[in-house]
Amino acid sequence: MTAEDTRIHAHEPACASATERAVLEQRVRLRKLLRTGMAQMQAAVMGAQPPIRSTVATVQVEFSRHLAEADALMPPLGERLKREFAEELGMLRALSSWPEDNDEIELALRFQALAPVLLDVMASEEHHLLATAKSDLTADAPFGR
Repeated sequence: MTAEDTRIHAHEPACASATERAVLEQRVRLRKLLRTGMAQMQAAVMGAQPPIRSTVATVQVEFSRHLAEADALMPPLGERLKREFAEELGMLRALSSWPEDNDEIELALRFQALAPVLLDVMASEEHHLLATAKSDLTADAPFGR
């Protein structure tokens, strides 16, 4: 490795860290959106009239956007996330196109069942991302810093 290679690659851990941070920050927004959606769905089940359909559509759009951005920032992660979230995104797409004449309460209940699954998959992926980052840092500095 030349001095030029060393200088160029010296910034990679910081860049990877910033990229991973960006993905994790997106997750914070997604978690907040999911929790807000869950609260709205609970209100709908209790008789309120929150915007159920638009909430479900927003969650689906934001998850799709997150996966596309993760794929652009970190292609290996993006591909894994697409596989991990494939079933859940399919369910979100189905809920987003819920027929107008179908029961709104049923839509709310299905979203209520899906949201915790999305949160669990996100937590698992975040754990994997953080473990990988920690492993990468350990490999880069085997004798400590």
